[in-house]
Amino acid sequence: MKRFLFLTTFALCEVAAARATTKGLNQIVTPDVQPQGLLSLSVQQVHPQIDNATQFQVEYCLTKRFELSYAHGFSPDQDKLAGEYALIQKNPYLLSVGFLNYTRRSSAQPFVEGGYYKGRNQFSLGAVRVGSHMEALAGYLYNISDKVQLSADYQSQKENFSTVGLSFNLTKNLVFNPAIYFTNSTPRHAYGYAVLTYNFDLNHARP
Repeated sequence: MKRFLFLTTFALCEVAAARATTKGLNQIVTPDVQPQGLLSLSVQQVHPQIDNATQFQVEYCLTKRFELSYAHGFSPDQDKLAGEYALIQKNPYLLSVGFLNYTRRSSAQPFVEGGYYKGRNQFSLGAVRVGSHMEALAGYLYNISDKVQLSADYQSQKENFSTVGLSFNLTKNLVFNPAIYFTNSTPRHAYGYAVLTYNFDLNHARP
């Protein structure tokens, strides 16, 4: 199945511009779903204190309101599934529900998140259930220009982080997102994160 998914994603052609998706800001999910038919491929390299050190992710919007993502981590070997359904997607107000981090060994983490997107500013606020407790989610993105965005986010609990990062549209379809993660626990530590994303528009790829 993993081999099939990997090969299928590369058997595609034309592309579209990027949007925030279940890949989220730097750390958290965002309440907007990407356009229907858009396929995103991401390669992530992070400090092992944050997550799987090396990870490949496939994300696809099946309908106007529902998207799925599959991630394979290489160090250690691990697979994750996430999904998001948009209840409201009329700017400036957004509201979505979904699940994160479902694996063969752990249950999914359900979340709800709202957003207020106005002009250059995007605010996100929500909660995710992890095990037996709830964790708060908060995020902010500022569109400096059409090609550069500044973002910051926070997830509660001592094992999580506060972050700050930038997103650069290197081309129309290629996005680079470096960030710094700061531990919620003390003593404070800072860790590096980087993800490279390429987007394919399957609607344009069809004859």
